[in-house]
Amino acid sequence: MAKRETIELGRAVVEIEERPGYLLVVETGRLTSLADLRVYHGELERIVRQRKVTRALIDARGEVGDAPPDVREAMWDWLLDPARGFEVVAFVLHASVAVTRVNMTALSRGANLRAFESVSEAQRWLARGGRPSSLAPRRPSVSATARTMRPGELEPDGGAQASASRRRPAAAVESAPPRRSAPVPSDTTGRASRASRHYVPRASEEEPGEGSDGSSSVA
Repeated sequence: MAKRETIELGRAVVEIEERPGYLLVVETGRLTSLADLRVYHGELERIVRQRKVTRALIDARGEVGDAPPDVREAMWDWLLDPARGFEVVAFVLHASVAVTRVNMTALSRGANLRAFESVSEAQRWLARGGRPSSLAPRRPSVSATARTMRPGELEPDGGAQASASRRRPAAAVESAPPRRSAPVPSDTTGRASRASRHYVPRASEEEPGEGSDGSSSVA
């Protein structure tokens, strides 16, 4: 059997090539109807059965425009059914927005599918076995949370803010009255020496000011 096959559709062409451990599927054009999609899926299922390869790298960077909503939904239904399609799928898309949208949809639907912007990234993910859980954010353990939690952070309403304010050393400086120097005796002329003048520190000298820095067919 030839290593490469071509599926010609109404306004799209799909080329399938067997690679070590997976099928490379290159899509060009646009899938515009459910009839074309059924032909596409039927041929892919035949190739999967014949070659017994259940991993795919689908390069969809050659797709033009967005597929109609019914075609897109049918594509997802097929991808989510391993009995009809692939067990692991890596997509390569041309835009980061499309990559993010496909990855979020795959995560929400529990699909063993991941989208990338380059073929090399998709190949590495397939080589590692295609782990969908890598998309999920890591959550800290309960014990780790308890160790890092400070008093007042679990208090309702303004408790945390009050606790934070108690930890500020600046509060003590703000509430303390300015110190006055002891009076100095007058000089022989009866006038007070300049050193006897009381020095009142300015607000800017009491406490430094705070920093000013503020804060495709599937896509």
